[in-house]
Amino acid sequence: MYAQLCKRLSEEAPNFEPPGQPCTFKLLLLNKCRAEFENRAQAFAAFEDKALSPEEEEKRHLAKCKMLGNIKFIGELGKLEILAESILHRCIQNLLARRAAAEHQEDLECLAQLVRTVGRVLDSERGRGLMDQYFRRIDTLAGARELAPRLRFMLRDVVELRRAGWVPRAAAAASA
Repeated sequence: MYAQLCKRLSEEAPNFEPPGQPCTFKLLLLNKCRAEFENRAQAFAAFEDKALSPEEEEKRHLAKCKMLGNIKFIGELGKLEILAESILHRCIQNLLARRAAAEHQEDLECLAQLVRTVGRVLDSERGRGLMDQYFRRIDTLAGARELAPRLRFMLRDVVELRRAGWVPRAAAAASA
């Protein structure tokens, strides 16, 4: 819903700056999305390496919800072609980058959310080669014992979603 609103605003909102200095709604939106994506790890930095009070646990949970919401929003913008496929591919590549498992968990959760949201669009004839590479890595990660079981199953669900032609299990069961 928000992505559709942003698409409409990007098409109809006026330029906010004098001619020659582009400052369109779309440009502002893309810059904000990039900043949120690049700073996603900083939201969790304050909660690392210590026992958390219930209040801090709540703050961490809210930060995680915001991060996953931003990732889903980025995917929805991609589905509406506000974000270019190349940007979405860079996001996926960044989320798949090899790091230690402890600092990789949130990125893998974001990866699963992004691929669930925009995978069908990216898995076109043009992007199939890259998607095959991503899914080889996702398959490997889904079997990695150092990851939490919840994350491994989340990644397996994404692999199954692709195998099912991007039709979610619930939708497939309802149509059967």
